[in-house]
Amino acid sequence: TPNSYSTPDSLWNHCLEHDAMMKSLLKAIGGNSCFREDDVANVCGLLASMCEFGLSPKVVEYNLVSKLEDCARRFPHTCSMPAFMGILGLLDQLETGPPGDMNILKARFFSENHDLFVMDMLSNNDVISNSFLVELIYRSLVNMLKVCPPLYLSNLWSSDFVSCFVTSFVRDVASFPKTANILMNTAQNFLFSIELKAPIEIFRDLGFHAAVTNVLTGPISQDLLAETVDLLYCILNKYHKYLADLRPLLDCKMLDAVIQKALAFSDKEWESKCGSTICNIMLRMTGNIEMNKELFKRQYMDKFLEMLGNNLSPVTQHSIINCIGNIALSGYEAKQVLMDRMIHHMMLDTLGSGEPYIIEASCRLLHILASVEPFLYDFLEAGCAGLIVGLLEDYRNNPNVCCSALGLLAAIVMKAVCHNYTSLEQILEIVIEILKIANNGRLIGYATLVSLILGDLDAGIVKLREMGVHRPLAVAIRNSIYTIQSPNLEKWASKLMEELSLYAVGVSPAVFQHGFVQSPKMHEWDWQPTLTCPRFQPQFPVSAKLDEVALKELSHLGINLSEPIFRVGRVYGRTHGTCRNCDAEAVSEELVIRPHGLTTHQYQSLIDNGWYRRGGVKMFRLRQNHRVQCCDWETRVSVEQFDYKLSKHYSKVVRRMPMARLTVESLPTHFSQDAFLLYNEYNFKKHDKTAKSKQSYIEHAVDSVISNQTVNGIQYGTYHQLYRLDGKLVAVGLIDIVPKGIVSAYMWYSLDKEVSKYSLGVYSALKEIEMVRELSKKNPEMKYYYLQGWNDSNKKLAYKANYPPEEFYCACITPEWLPSLEAVKEAKEKYLQQHTQDQNGHPSSTPIAEETTDKDKKVSTDVPCIALEKDRAKYQQLTGHKPDVSKIVVCLNYTTYMRLGEMFSKYSVDQSQKEIMERRFEELLVAIGPELQSQLVIDLKICPFNEQFYSF
Repeated sequence: TPNSYSTPDSLWNHCLEHDAMMKSLLKAIGGNSCFREDDVANVCGLLASMCEFGLSPKVVEYNLVSKLEDCARRFPHTCSMPAFMGILGLLDQLETGPPGDMNILKARFFSENHDLFVMDMLSNNDVISNSFLVELIYRSLVNMLKVCPPLYLSNLWSSDFVSCFVTSFVRDVASFPKTANILMNTAQNFLFSIELKAPIEIFRDLGFHAAVTNVLTGPISQDLLAETVDLLYCILNKYHKYLADLRPLLDCKMLDAVIQKALAFSDKEWESKCGSTICNIMLRMTGNIEMNKELFKRQYMDKFLEMLGNNLSPVTQHSIINCIGNIALSGYEAKQVLMDRMIHHMMLDTLGSGEPYIIEASCRLLHILASVEPFLYDFLEAGCAGLIVGLLEDYRNNPNVCCSALGLLAAIVMKAVCHNYTSLEQILEIVIEILKIANNGRLIGYATLVSLILGDLDAGIVKLREMGVHRPLAVAIRNSIYTIQSPNLEKWASKLMEELSLYAVGVSPAVFQHGFVQSPKMHEWDWQPTLTCPRFQPQFPVSAKLDEVALKELSHLGINLSEPIFRVGRVYGRTHGTCRNCDAEAVSEELVIRPHGLTTHQYQSLIDNGWYRRGGVKMFRLRQNHRVQCCDWETRVSVEQFDYKLSKHYSKVVRRMPMARLTVESLPTHFSQDAFLLYNEYNFKKHDKTAKSKQSYIEHAVDSVISNQTVNGIQYGTYHQLYRLDGKLVAVGLIDIVPKGIVSAYMWYSLDKEVSKYSLGVYSALKEIEMVRELSKKNPEMKYYYLQGWNDSNKKLAYKANYPPEEFYCACITPEWLPSLEAVKEAKEKYLQQHTQDQNGHPSSTPIAEETTDKDKKVSTDVPCIALEKDRAKYQQLTGHKPDVSKIVVCLNYTTYMRLGEMFSKYSVDQSQKEIMERRFEELLVAIGPELQSQLVIDLKICPFNEQFYSF
């Protein structure tokens, strides 16, 4: 009797420990039991209580949940409820129990496929008959998501389970309105847990978003409103992340429903419950340029403007104004509509509202409108530049307001100062005071920009120096890299140095005529919230087409305009902390350049001179290494003489490949979600590297230094080789097709056992070698397959010498390609003999393989290798003279072209800096060779912070 026990726990634990009784109960509900349905249901109720209150190890030992599920399948109308109560009870215990004890029980529970039972019950329309049972089922799913080990989550993400859930949700949310809260909460938890594209596609295809939106359009309580908008925001984020398409949400009028609820925010309690989420939904929906164009076509600009007339809180108005600004970024027409509606006058009025949120958003919208020429004149005629300076004084401790105000000021300050609406001294004093206390990268950027603009006026540079602004600017920017926690900060700082410094040397007036407002780049950095920021597109790409003035200057400097220009955007060396071939803390450097718009012939010339590409838009070349043995050798296979049939291993790889199941496709490099996921999986499993962002992946595996082009039927350029087994992507090869063959830049593939047995890395190399052989029929010069860096002491690179016959090149050791491994060994020995001496001062004749420890003739193989001396000798041999760096053509700040020697003279470059630049550029000249030198243009920056030159 229950009264004889102090607690329910003790009662049910006593039952669980009574083996004879438990066997009788389980027998009573078994498939062969003669018990009636009602009696079975009663026993199930007892067992469900044991699941809730009894010791969980005993519950799992007796497998009570599975027994209850079996009964529910036999008698769904009477036993379903006890079954789900048992599931809920056990899951509660698994969630709250000691972690160590519970982990084993969780693994056992989820290995028993209870998700299939949930799916069976959800899909059984006869069972779903009352709201209490519906609530139990969805609560059970929520608890399963809470305690499910990551290993078993994939069961819940299967297409069958997701389809069942979405179909049931659409049915139940309409049929059982009283349970809508728990349905929304369950759906949000389920959707939030999913990290794959395929399940999200099912949500979209089955109209999940439309069903949720329908709930929002009807009568709704405050609690249900909060749950619904949270779910909509989750849907929006998942669609954006995995589908990159928000049009389904637009088509189902989701944004209209959200706007209608926002208009009800006169009830402050409603706003406190879900105001921030609704604002985030509106901002995310307007956070993409292409989406904003569609929103503008569908007249959502008008709907947001109507919202401004309501009595909404400052936070909500801030979001609405930002949404209007986002749509305005879609194009000039949208901005003109706002001007016609006199929105700029409304925004100017709000600047005196005293509400920081509204002032910040209003400044931003005015900044966006500032590219419309009439606005600038209206603004200046009204004397509003002084108003902005006043805001900076009043809100100097509010970085968000200061940031927006400075951005707007940057757009109009040039004309404002010229028209004497405010004074140079007043603006600079305020800006410098803000810089002294600034701890926000965006704020520092705008303050710097305003200072630079002012510094270009007649007396500006003198004034900046007198006020000591150069040093604060430089220190603030450099310090911000280390003190501000922002994922974009390093990129931001480099962009600031590269782009905002444009105003130091004769910038073309056209820059100001065609939207000077773009220089502050409203849509580039971290506007709060970040949902409002489309991806930044540079306004001054180095690879832009040259205007007539530039062409005349280049022609005057002797550049042959009938030939492609070899333009280098950055020149810098990189030192590795450790040698990757021996892990020693020693010097290991590469020369690195970032060329722009290479032709395939220019790329081929670089390859011939020992340059290589690892992916991305940079080219590398060995500069120096701390010893001979650790120098990498560029490697290329002589395709004409290579025959894989001479190797048993290669023949086996080809025979074992299931050709009927394999497809190979060659496409220009592009972003693909499947390739991206495979890339991160490969680097994690193979190299223990953390997952890269989408942008990092694009920069490495999609972007290239060359453009694709077709010549005589051959498609030159950068391509993805896509290998699929049974339609599934299992490998991707990143290759460059060049005039003399194919370069293997990178390769990633599946490491699953089922796929690994086919040796895709080896097979892809054999396949690409065969491609070269086929292409050589159209172009006889195509006879090499470039495997790039090889080193026999590095296990990760040693395989590259396994495709004989091969040729090898090392800029530090030899000026020519060597025909065999034997020639490589001889070259190393010769280099050591030339650069190693014994204790008597005589050249050593000790070969590499016979290093001696004789005290009288001790020879070390740790001889450093430097490419410069070999390159100089080769250059003089080819040209008959030393390289003359003074004749290099440079482009200063994207605008002015001149010879390097002329620049040294014109800008009075100090001797130490001049020597550094001469050494660096001499090294570049001899490394690229005479063929490219005649068309070389190097971009340089004059940095106004300390008047130094930077190759960027």
